[in-house]
Amino acid sequence: MHRSSKIWLLLLSIGLIADFLAKGLQSITLIYLLVFAVTSYLTFHAKHKMIRANSGIITLAFCFLLFVHKIPGFNNWQLINNQIMSPKALPFTLYLKFDKPLIGLFIVEF
Repeated sequence: MHRSSKIWLLLLSIGLIADFLAKGLQSITLIYLLVFAVTSYLTFHAKHKMIRANSGIITLAFCFLLFVHKIPGFNNWQLINNQIMSPKALPFTLYLKFDKPLIGLFIVEF
């Protein structure tokens, strides 16, 4: 494991614990994320082509499900609610999302 991987793993662990304690993540989400991390790792490091292919399919499915918010347990924090930025603009809402960065982190680090 590279030094940068250890740092990212430490920061991810701190973030997960903090978000879990702040009720941003539910318990079941940690299981989903563990499976996602394992399949991401196997996609790039498994010795057998069949394991890499199946893990890649599962990783891709996880990425899609995270992207469309179908994995339960993420309670994204709302930062801005129905803010109107200019007189003719539609209301704007902004959420702080923890799930989207995980896609890039797991694929890049593994």
